[in-house]
Amino acid sequence: MPRGKRIVSSTGIYHIMARGNNKEWIFHQEHDKGKLYNIIKEVKDQYPFTIFAYCIMNSHFHLLAKEESVSLHQIIKLINQRYAAYYNKNRHKIGHVFQDRYRSEPVEDDVYFLGLIRYIHMNPVEAGITQDPYQYKWCSYKEYFYETPLMVDSDYVKTNICPDRSQFRKNFINLHRGDDENLYLDTEESQERRKQKIVESVMKNFGVVNQASVRKLKESTGMTHREIAKQLGVSLNQVQKLLNT
Repeated sequence: MPRGKRIVSSTGIYHIMARGNNKEWIFHQEHDKGKLYNIIKEVKDQYPFTIFAYCIMNSHFHLLAKEESVSLHQIIKLINQRYAAYYNKNRHKIGHVFQDRYRSEPVEDDVYFLGLIRYIHMNPVEAGITQDPYQYKWCSYKEYFYETPLMVDSDYVKTNICPDRSQFRKNFINLHRGDDENLYLDTEESQERRKQKIVESVMKNFGVVNQASVRKLKESTGMTHREIAKQLGVSLNQVQKLLNT
């Protein structure tokens, strides 16, 4: 099957996710995550691009980044190649380390942008690794509290989205205590958990299965009619009637 053409972002900002081949853990230990972190930083120094958020999990990593003079396609390809070489050498393996090519989605507005920052930083919390993203070493949450961040461009958020510097810390923490009903790019397993969470949120807001709640689920998750029916515990025919009304 031919690969789908990547959607170009008008802002140059993309959410990028790459995961291990066959859904395997490729960041088994702390030094593996540290190696990827260092590779990203080295590539960024070599071919400057902007990072707004990152998170390195056990089986995959997320980047929220902006393309500059060199395409992000070239940059991510280089990052993955360097990590794959390290991984195979240290484990005496050959072959693919990452699953297919990396995945990406364009980021076109500030609301979605902020939601993504929260989502990426909350990955280790949702996975049950920690209760506070500040405690997770391999995500950029804590860098937003540094005067001089190590890798992220926190000034973009502080200047363009949260301009009141005196209230930034409070507002940034509160941002991560909230949530939305967007389905973000992630592993299949994480997206399934996210869909269930969105269903719970939508039904809590609407209270009943009606045209509005079913359409909201369709718009937010892109689930099939059959998936929505299963999640809501209603018939496929009922969902189809509501969506076609």
